Amino acid sequence: MLNNGQETRCWYKENSPVPCAMRTPCGDEFRYEYDDDYRLSVIASEFGERSFGYDSLDHIVSDTDALDNTYTAEFDLMGNLRRECSPKEKPVTNRIIGATPMMVWTIPFTQKVRWA
Repeated sequence: MLNNGQETRCWYKENSPVPCAMRTPCGDEFRYEYDDDYRLSVIASEFGERSFGYDSLDHIVSDTDALDNTYTAEFDLMGNLRRECSPKEKPVTNRIIGATPMMVWTIPFTQKVRWA
């Protein structure tokens, strides 16, 4: 419960560590579905569904919104992002992609990279 007396309620299925539903103080309701490893696979509300897919290393490899826009990603066995495609972009392949909270950078594999 929040300090102002408003309450967000969550519901759980028997023996589940994750919520299956939630209602916000404003009355918005959300339903959650999970895969066998308790990774979030679907968020549903009156506005539609958003679904997620994962690879064997728990990376999100697909994210589809209620309008059927899909982000996809592929990772190598070391966990490096090898390919990504947002709903409005063409796929980007053969790039090293790294990120910090404030920036994203890409380096084509054809360039020589010197690490300091």
